[in-house]
Amino acid sequence: MARLVDFVLLVFLFWFCWSNLRRWLRAASGTPPAAGSAAGRPAGSAGNGEHAGRTGASTGRAQPPGAAAVTLVRCSSCGVYVPSTRTLPGRAAGEFFCSEACRARGTAVS
Repeated sequence: MARLVDFVLLVFLFWFCWSNLRRWLRAASGTPPAAGSAAGRPAGSAGNGEHAGRTGASTGRAQPPGAAAVTLVRCSSCGVYVPSTRTLPGRAAGEFFCSEACRARGTAVS
């Protein structure tokens, strides 16, 4: 039984050292952490997709150089938030749509 406990402790110690070494090497080289790892998440983040639609600045991750922050705009017809780079303009100022179907529905109503 004592050998089993020693083996489990040895495996745990190896895993702990290996994961910290990998984290340290990634931080030193500037490589972003893997998608499922907790290393790149801000403290208190559950990692369950709660930050899925936000930009890199709000999740604590650095944006690549030259990357502009994308703003989300609400569709005037269905209310879905769409990146401003993918919206379709409406007739009125400040009117944006997420698709041709919403634009047709929005112009038919107004």
